[in-house]
Amino acid sequence: PWPYDEYSLLFGNSGKSGLILMAIYKSLKKALEDIENATTLKIKTKESLPSNLFKLINLTDLYIQSSELDNLAGDFSHLTNLETLYITSPSLTLVPNTVLSLPRLKTLSLAGCNINKFDIQIGARTNIISLLLNKNNIDSLPTNLEHIESIESLNLNNNNFTQIPNALLNLIKLKSLHLDKNHLKELDIDLIIKLNQLKIISIDGNLFSDKEKSRIEYEINYIFSDV
Repeated sequence: PWPYDEYSLLFGNSGKSGLILMAIYKSLKKALEDIENATTLKIKTKESLPSNLFKLINLTDLYIQSSELDNLAGDFSHLTNLETLYITSPSLTLVPNTVLSLPRLKTLSLAGCNINKFDIQIGARTNIISLLLNKNNIDSLPTNLEHIESIESLNLNNNNFTQIPNALLNLIKLKSLHLDKNHLKELDIDLIIKLNQLKIISIDGNLFSDKEKSRIEYEINYIFSDV
């Protein structure tokens, strides 16, 4: 549950300048009355994003929940201070390149959508550290993942992967990989070992045979929790 009413004030530490005012809203109308201070917004919408949303240029955290939103049409380039973006819509089928390139975005969650295709525009660059694509219908990753090599945590739980994508090798900073509840029958351990920075991997709830599970447990010291 969202812990704030329509309008809440918090004080944060801005370093040399001391305390700063941060306004947290779950009403777009109220936020637009305080554009200068509105830093966090949580909204529910239907078919499209309100155009005046992009006037909130000081937003750092944006949470969007929808039942019918099927695209992210809108000028996200105005939201240059955005650091966290959570979008949930069962009608959204594509990962939008419009948000991947936001200069300060660190966390992008498109969990619980209906994404079946993940393309990255040539030349796109991102500073995203945490990417959550769990609970979608993805079965492959684009080969040009080097454009999002900043990613350290990738959540692909509850998708349709049948094998570990080779494209992951382009994520040279990847530390945490989650592939629970996919359709994996074998694990490419050589590929996993080549992910030099990887510290955490989660592969429970897949279609591994008992023999394959034993091999995985032995070779990478993995402990299955769905035994």
